[in-house]
Amino acid sequence: MTSGNAFRDGAHAQLLATNAATNGDTTHAHAHKRRKLLPSPPQANIFTKTGDDTVSLEVDHMILDYLSYEATKAVLASRKSSDMHLPSLENKLTMVDTFLEMFKARHPSYVPDAELRFRLLLLKFATLYCSRFDRATAVPSHHALHGLRENNTARAMSWIQNADRMPSGNCDLSGFESGSSLDHSNVDANTSLRQHDNVESWRNDARHKTTPTARQQAYLESRRAYTLKVLKRPAEDDLYEDAFYGTSACLSLLDLLPSFMGVIAARNELNNSNLSTGLMELAAQFMLQASLEQYLACGATGCDAIDEAFAWGLKPAKSPKKANTTAHDDGDDTADLLSEVDRMFQNEDHNSQENPDWHDIKASHIAELAHSDSETLRQHLEDVAYGYPIAEFEETVLQLLAGLAASLPEPVFSQLEKGSLDGMSRAETQGFLRDDCGLDAHWPAVSN
Repeated sequence: MTSGNAFRDGAHAQLLATNAATNGDTTHAHAHKRRKLLPSPPQANIFTKTGDDTVSLEVDHMILDYLSYEATKAVLASRKSSDMHLPSLENKLTMVDTFLEMFKARHPSYVPDAELRFRLLLLKFATLYCSRFDRATAVPSHHALHGLRENNTARAMSWIQNADRMPSGNCDLSGFESGSSLDHSNVDANTSLRQHDNVESWRNDARHKTTPTARQQAYLESRRAYTLKVLKRPAEDDLYEDAFYGTSACLSLLDLLPSFMGVIAARNELNNSNLSTGLMELAAQFMLQASLEQYLACGATGCDAIDEAFAWGLKPAKSPKKANTTAHDDGDDTADLLSEVDRMFQNEDHNSQENPDWHDIKASHIAELAHSDSETLRQHLEDVAYGYPIAEFEETVLQLLAGLAASLPEPVFSQLEKGSLDGMSRAETQGFLRDDCGLDAHWPAVSN
């Protein structure tokens, strides 16, 4: 079942099914001809007045597809208007959450198809990304945010595996370890992810329990205010309780990076393709911006933020299987069940190797952070931030989200709102709804 196909067993299954391999191309040049040539069509499931489980699932699927699509459009429109608190937006997000819970209860064993799964992943990321500057209802609770960060750290540690795979291993980042360069005078920056054998010991390190000095806090506040200004977000006053951006309660780009990579990977899976060079550049910029934000707005020390941000690429198997793996083994023999994110970094000619373009792009962005002719690390990071304007990055990401939202065919209900289904004229749509679905000519606004 593909998104928007509610009539799989009816006469017009061919007209409404969308092949993911077409990457959203829903042009049906011969749809009318095929419809006429079909013999006496069987009665569509949706027309039977019985509680058919298949019809129930497909209708619910269409509703969820429609709600997630409309909510994503609303999120992007609200971000463009710089108002993420519009009642209409919150209502649409609430509708998605409510219906999704009902959907899971009604169909507990159903796994969303690739297109619906992508729409839901895109909605989640777009909502969190666009509302990260506000105390919106979509922002995770303190407990959920803590768990998210723990999972992200564990993922990075699992990807790194050992010191040889440390993203910053080939760069001189001694300036990040000095601490005093960013006025972290009360932080022991000599302890980092490199000095720990596991996530738990690194997580419990004393450096995570320190607070910035008054001088550093003043600097962080000024950087946060600057970022909000260039992104045309409402200003905050850190002297009062409404301060949010840059605090531990706020979603950072580093927190959102895994979600971003997951959305890109899910779309690539629909295309059965690897990551394009353009998306590699954007992914590396996301990692760069996430690192800059950690130091200039969140007060991070050491080089852990860089290592966590750039710990992406083809992950080698911990224990490669032998070539004679039998068919009844637990897993696949190809790269030890690489995740979608891992697979998109594969070399097209050698799946066991990482795409050399990604290696070079990632290395060049890490080098931007490492190389410094400036007097202080702070000045160097500000120079890097100036060379990679956050406003340009934000606009690029928002454009990408809009493109991704439009990359799949519109849900059936969205098509009907416009008066016709893909591949059908308004008259054909009206006839289809009347003859095959038992609906009158006034539902919904498809009359000539």
